[in-house]
Amino acid sequence: MPFELDVYQPPKAEVPASSKAQGKVYTPPQVGIATFLGGPIAGSLLLASNYATLGRRSARTQALVWGVVGTAAALAVALVLPKNIPHSSLPVTYTAALYHFAKTSQVGDYQTRLATAGRQSHWKAVGIGVASLITLFALFTLYFMLVGNDS
Repeated sequence: MPFELDVYQPPKAEVPASSKAQGKVYTPPQVGIATFLGGPIAGSLLLASNYATLGRRSARTQALVWGVVGTAAALAVALVLPKNIPHSSLPVTYTAALYHFAKTSQVGDYQTRLATAGRQSHWKAVGIGVASLITLFALFTLYFMLVGNDS
């Protein structure tokens, strides 16, 4: 037969080599903006997106877990914060911490990706921060509606 089909051979079509990272990344100031607006979970979502873009699955998962843990810790601290401490000190503290982490931890592949593909939109970072804020507000409203005010 002139037309033999060998089903055990890979196809002859050329597949373009995919690079490790395909998309744009968020910068540390964008992480800081999202964190200030929507809490640690918002900044962690941006960091997780960066890690996903760079192909670092375990770091992505860790960023998401630490975002949830950080948000829960910030809320717990906010509930027991003394009255003489300014209300803005907590958001400023966790924003500065996450900004510093983003600035120091994302080097190497991140810098290369930023130079080649560029950064994500600032509006997208602000939108994620605001969406996170709205979601947290809705969850607290729902919680207090279900639990009620027992005092």
